[in-house]
Amino acid sequence: MTIDSQSLEAGHICLSIVAVIILYAVLLIVFVTYSLFFLLYSHVPGPRLCKLSRHWVTFFDLRRQRPEKVAEWLVKYRLIIHVALVEVSIADSFAMRDIYSSSRRHEKSHYFDHFMTHNERSISADIEDRMRGWVVAVLDRIERQLACTESIDIFPLFSHFTWENFTSLLWNNARFNLPPVYKLGKLIGMVFTRFRNTQRISGAASDLNIPLNHSLLRRLHELEYVDGKTLSSDYITCGVLDNLHAAQATVTVSLTYVLYYLSRNAEWQDRSMEEIDGLPKEVDGFPSFATINAAPILEACIRKAYRLNLGSSGRAERAISFGKKYAGVFLPENIIVSASTIAFHYNATVFPSPSMFDPNRWLETSPEQLRTQGMMFIPFGYAARFCLGKAFATLEIKPPVAALYLRYSTHVDESTGMTTKESMRQAGTQDVLLKRFKMRHSFRKAYLDDRESTS
Repeated sequence: MTIDSQSLEAGHICLSIVAVIILYAVLLIVFVTYSLFFLLYSHVPGPRLCKLSRHWVTFFDLRRQRPEKVAEWLVKYRLIIHVALVEVSIADSFAMRDIYSSSRRHEKSHYFDHFMTHNERSISADIEDRMRGWVVAVLDRIERQLACTESIDIFPLFSHFTWENFTSLLWNNARFNLPPVYKLGKLIGMVFTRFRNTQRISGAASDLNIPLNHSLLRRLHELEYVDGKTLSSDYITCGVLDNLHAAQATVTVSLTYVLYYLSRNAEWQDRSMEEIDGLPKEVDGFPSFATINAAPILEACIRKAYRLNLGSSGRAERAISFGKKYAGVFLPENIIVSASTIAFHYNATVFPSPSMFDPNRWLETSPEQLRTQGMMFIPFGYAARFCLGKAFATLEIKPPVAALYLRYSTHVDESTGMTTKESMRQAGTQDVLLKRFKMRHSFRKAYLDDRESTS
C-alpha cells in the first residue's frame, strides 16, 4: 500500500469520525431544541436539565435531597414546575385540592409500585389501654438507662416503641434507580417471606378472641364484592405491610422531632409541662388520651414540629387523567403530579420566618389566619388522599410525650457532637429520616414545684 493510499484511507477515517460527531451534535441540538421548546410539557416552568432528562432529579434522589431541592425550585420558578420528563410538582393549595379531591379520581403513578408486596399494590378499636402499657415500658427503659448515663439516644428508643406498636418487616424497594437490587430483593422476599406473611395475617384474621367490630383485618377477609368474590390474601397482606411500614417510620421521625424542638425551646417545654401537669390523672397517674388530645399548647408544639420536619416526603404522585389549567399552567393528560409538602410548609407569606419554632402561630392568631395556615398545613395529606393513620399516629405521639414530660425535663446533649444541626437534617425521598439516626437527650427528674421555684 502506497503512502498516498494510506493517507487517503486515514482521511476517510477522519471524515467518518467528523461525520459521526456532526450527526450526534445535530441530533443533540434537535433533541434539546425539541425538549425545551416543542415538547408537550415544555411550557411548564422549571430547570432546563429537568426537561431534558429524569436523571437530574434522580441525582438528588440518590443524594437524599429530592424534597428540599424540589421545594427550592418551586420558590425559584413558580407554583408549578417541571421536575422530570413527564413529572411536575405543585405548591398551590387550590391546585392541590382539585387534583387530590375524591371527585377527580386521578390514578396513583408507578411510584407506588415501590411499595408492592406479593405482586399487589396496597390499599392505603379500643387500644388506648395497650398503648398506655407501651408508654410505661418506654419510661421504665429511660429510667434504667439513666442509672448508667446522663444522656440517652432517643431515636432508637422511639423506633422500638413504634415497632412494638406496629410490628412489621420493612423493605424499601429500589425498583427504578437500582433495578438489579430490586429484582434480587424481590426474589429473596418471595422465597422467604410470602408464605410466612400470609400465614401470620390469616392467623390474626381468624383470632376469635378479637371482636369483629375491633378487627379491620377480619372485616377485610369477610368483605365481598357484588359478584360474591372476596379480596385476595395477597391484596390484604400488601395493604397491611404498607400501612405497618408507614406507621413505624413516620411516627418515629415525628416523635423524635417533637422532643428535639421542645428540648431546644425551654419556654415552650415549660409551658407544655405545666399544661400537662394540670390535666386530670387516671388511676395509673397519667392523663387520659382525650384530655391530652385537647391540650392546646401541646397541640401547637406538635403542629410546629410537623410543619418544620415532615413525617414523610409527601411524594403522593398522581397521573392526571385529563388536561386542565392549574395556577395558570396547563397540564396535559397523563403527566405525573405531586405536591411539595416542604414548599407548602415553608411558604413565607403564610408562615413568616418559616424556620422559626413559634407555636403561637396556632395559639394567638385570627380565625382567618388559622384557615389560611390550615390550607397550607398538610403533614397528613389532604381530602380523599388524607392519611388514614392520622388518628393512630396521634395516639402514638401525644401520650408518650405527655408521660415523658410529667416525669422529666429534657435538653439536647451537644457535648458529644453527636447531635448537631447537620445530623438532624432530614434526608431521603420517601421516609426523610434523620441523617445520622441519632439524637442524644439529657433527662432530669422534673416536678411542678421545682419548675415554679426556678422560673
